[in-house]
Amino acid sequence: LKPIDKLLLSTGVHYYMDQQADWDGREDELDGNAIEVALGGEFQVTEKLALSAGYLFTKSGATEAYQTDLSYSLPSSSVGGGLAFTINPMIELNLAGSYTMYQGGEKNFEHDLGGTGLMIPTMETYDKDVWIVAVGLNISLAGGK
Repeated sequence: LKPIDKLLLSTGVHYYMDQQADWDGREDELDGNAIEVALGGEFQVTEKLALSAGYLFTKSGATEAYQTDLSYSLPSSSVGGGLAFTINPMIELNLAGSYTMYQGGEKNFEHDLGGTGLMIPTMETYDKDVWIVAVGLNISLAGGK
């Protein structure tokens, strides 16, 4: 959608059929499929400079039983921004960054203490935030045509 010549707006909805996938039984530990909703925009500041920003919300269908210390899935919100600078008709430099905030989660279970049969109540906590920084170089062999 281009409400004005210099502004491009976009949106997306992504639905993942995780419960229909074959993950060696782990798909049975989902209470639904994952969904993402995205919004983004790019503004052409000058002929050579464009700025962009976006937001992405993700909700997975993972239950407590699905979560492990090595593989877990949490709802998240991501924000990002970037700039594109046209160096010449063949080369464009891109700089971008994003920050993803995950909603915390936990799993309660009993742990066998050293194989002794003594079961100890245990709670794992899952939480993280992720920063991403990227640099890209677009090269067009058509020379911008």
